[in-house]
Amino acid sequence: MKIAYVHNGLWPSPSPSTTFSTMTAWALAGQAEQVHFFIQRNSKQTPDEVLTNYFSLNRPPALIIHDVPKGKILNSNQLYYWRVYRELIQLLKQKNLDVVITRNTAFLPYFEQLSRNYGVKSYFESHNFYTDLTHHQEKEDRRHQKLELKYLPKISGIICLQNAQRRLYLNHYPDRHIFTARTGIHKIIQHSFAGEYLGYVGSLDDHKGVTDLLQAAAKSSVQPKLLIIGGKNEAEILSRTKEYGQIYDPQKFKITGWMNKDDLYRALPEIRVGFIPLKDTFFNRFLTSPLKTFDYYAFGIPMIASDLPTMRELIDDSQNGWLYPPGDVEALSEIIDRVYNDRPRLEAVSLNNYQRAEQYLWSRRAELIVSEIGGNRG
Repeated sequence: MKIAYVHNGLWPSPSPSTTFSTMTAWALAGQAEQVHFFIQRNSKQTPDEVLTNYFSLNRPPALIIHDVPKGKILNSNQLYYWRVYRELIQLLKQKNLDVVITRNTAFLPYFEQLSRNYGVKSYFESHNFYTDLTHHQEKEDRRHQKLELKYLPKISGIICLQNAQRRLYLNHYPDRHIFTARTGIHKIIQHSFAGEYLGYVGSLDDHKGVTDLLQAAAKSSVQPKLLIIGGKNEAEILSRTKEYGQIYDPQKFKITGWMNKDDLYRALPEIRVGFIPLKDTFFNRFLTSPLKTFDYYAFGIPMIASDLPTMRELIDDSQNGWLYPPGDVEALSEIIDRVYNDRPRLEAVSLNNYQRAEQYLWSRRAELIVSEIGGNRG
């Protein structure tokens, strides 16, 4: 099977979508005959150097990287999509392509043309849900809605990250091939359980709930040290440091900034308990599949997460960590006090997480995707 995977993100960048798309394409290349990975160039390094230096990956022979130059004019994404579309046509004419996957709604119109003119299978890997805007408020969402409603009924299928998300799509497109393929662990790393920090990995955007963690730490009796691995740039780090310092003792937390995979893997063993303190939003309740969850699993790190449907799919309460009512700082503080120094309990949960981590390997996800799209005639 020959697959094209299209994403409009800048490559490399701190965006989780860039990590996600890179890891997906890399893993698919271990299962397919060829994988053509389309991305927007954002470095003077060669694709192999970007894979090594930013993602700690070696390029498998089946992975062909098309790092298309970033446009310098208005609406450059459309120019990028047009360039990708022309390259895909050439691959189809050469009989070098069986399936096209994208995670970008704006590329869906090109999907229809490719499917209609060349009969190629087309799959949309959704990271949101715009078909029904009952829970969406942004003006931009209406453009995505129009694209989903017009083009999703015409493509082969949809790849979801969570069953909660899959059910939303099935309600509207019951005749499409819709399946769940979870992310995403590169490798499982055994380490001595000696971390001193409560840790958080990821975006510092407000809906991620980092302030809830800080408020709970301030209320706790143990007053733990916090390691916050995130921050897009120096300006955001400075701004958040000032903001968080008004909530919790600045001497008891540090913000590292974005880390490449090698640096992240060196930092994760310092974390005793990992946090996923999501706010109760539509996206977090039904759509999110935080990459930090799988980073924690890879290192056997016990987790404390908001009790939302998406998190219940990934974490069994008291087995892989602990769930608390989203936004309930008092409950979160009580969990911190209860488990922070309970080493036997933490070690038992850590063992459970190492055992569960196997099912979340990127390679397992790639196996599932290739099996699903290979067996579907859509």
